Amino acid sequence: MATQTRIPSSSQDPNSNRDKIPKISSPTSTTPQGRKKLPSSLQKLNNVEDKRVETLEKELDALFRNYKKAMAEKVYVELSQCGGSRNAVIAVLLEESDLPLSKLVEEIHDRLNEKVGSGAIVLAEPEPVTYATVKTIVLLEGHRVTYGLPNADANVSEDYTESCLWCWETKNLELLPQSVRGQVGVRRMCRRRIHDRIIAVSETIEALKRVRKVSTNLSRTIPEADIRSLVDSWRSNHAQGEGKAEMRKPGDILPNFYVSL
Repeated sequence: MATQTRIPSSSQDPNSNRDKIPKISSPTSTTPQGRKKLPSSLQKLNNVEDKRVETLEKELDALFRNYKKAMAEKVYVELSQCGGSRNAVIAVLLEESDLPLSKLVEEIHDRLNEKVGSGAIVLAEPEPVTYATVKTIVLLEGHRVTYGLPNADANVSEDYTESCLWCWETKNLELLPQSVRGQVGVRRMCRRRIHDRIIAVSETIEALKRVRKVSTNLSRTIPEADIRSLVDSWRSNHAQGEGKAEMRKPGDILPNFYVSL
């Protein structure tokens, strides 16, 4: 989320069209050289920046595609391998889910009760699996992290912004069956690498765009040499005006003197 800078209108150049960048029309400009277009150095800089931004934006899109492709290939875990531990089963079911908390709890609650009701798994805990119980265990054993673009205003539990790349992870890998811990650990490492690159690329894009904006604002102002020349010209004209005024004083006085006589 940039501060807009208001550009003051020039009283010396009323006909200039400041909405046209990089060329600025100033037929009555008082500057010695005028400001009709960006300096070639700034034009080259902007062209280079535009190409870099385009390349980085393509890479950013590729990073998001690679992340989603990797997440689509789920690690299959047989719930019967969890040893009947309710916490372990819930840990397996929440791992790598991108759902917000409320939907995740609802999904795990329904699936767990279905498995228990069908006899597919037998839990060691005799208590019934309620919505509140599932939510408590999800918050105890898991946490939700973002591997995409950060959003400081987002609700970590319920936000579902696609660019954030939300992902639930089990806090303690030992809750997962030993046969999948290594694979899950590698997948987490890959997600972190993708996240690091996404942050670096997005920050670079923003920095390049800021430079482009600054260089554009710079081109809209009068260069120091032109300002100095303008001031010198004004001083010269002012001095000449004072000299003419001094020369007129004797002539102005004499007629008045003769009239008084």
